[in-house]
Amino acid sequence: MSQCRHCGAYVSPRDKVCSYCGAPNPDYQPPETDVNRLLQQGLDAFRAVAYNLGVMYKSMGRNREARKHLESALQLAETDPALDDRKRMKQTIKQKLETLP
Repeated sequence: MSQCRHCGAYVSPRDKVCSYCGAPNPDYQPPETDVNRLLQQGLDAFRAVAYNLGVMYKSMGRNREARKHLESALQLAETDPALDDRKRMKQTIKQKLETLP
């Protein structure tokens, strides 16, 4: 929380103006900023879920489910803009798929 530069009252970054004096808040951040950040974090977690489910099912001997999730993870890895090392991730997934009957 920052302070209003006009009257010194505490102002939330979600307030466009100070609720005490009405001065504009130069630190204003629209709620969409948080919403977009949270959505991106959710998408990042979802991408990891497919791979992790594939590995988990493989360790349980449930090969059909493992293949389904690993193939899904491979498709996500090909299009994921947030993936730092796409080539390495795809190689890791392919190796896991090759070990399935």
